Amino acid sequence: MKAGFVVRKKVFKRAVDRNRMKRRMRELVRLNREEINSDVWIVVMAEAAGLKARWDSLSTEFKQLCLKAGIESG
Repeated sequence: MKAGFVVRKKVFKRAVDRNRMKRRMRELVRLNREEINSDVWIVVMAEAAGLKARWDSLSTEFKQLCLKAGIESG
């Protein structure tokens, strides 16, 4: 599995916020790597609400999106 992350400067004005969002997205993918099929490419695009969202809600939403896209193996 390969993953790419999109954090737009227009949405996240400060570099600190962009970097924090990228770290959060990388951690989501890392923690769910075992459940995701190995032959897929993922592109995750951050929204402004993701910076203030609770970790458990981000994780739940990511898992639901993976199931909906059919890329989760287990």
